[in-house]
Amino acid sequence: MKDKIKILDEKLHSAKSVAIMAHKNPDGDALCSVLALGRLIEENYGIKCVCIYDGNAPDYLDGIPLRNLAHCWGRVSFNKPFEVLTTP
Repeated sequence: MKDKIKILDEKLHSAKSVAIMAHKNPDGDALCSVLALGRLIEENYGIKCVCIYDGNAPDYLDGIPLRNLAHCWGRVSFNKPFEVLTTP
């Protein structure tokens, strides 16, 4: 596990673009995990992450903090590749 964390740390130190993906039709755990990891990366590495999910997120999750930062797969521009793509 420490090796995987070290690899991710090294990649994040050199990355300019990061995407974090939740599973399809995310529940609260999935959506909040993606948003929390994105916030941690922004705070620690200075990289504003793109948080992505596919399918539908329940309406009752609309009021969670940072919800506006999670985007449905079809609304994300993939014109430039992300340097790091991860899941929580």
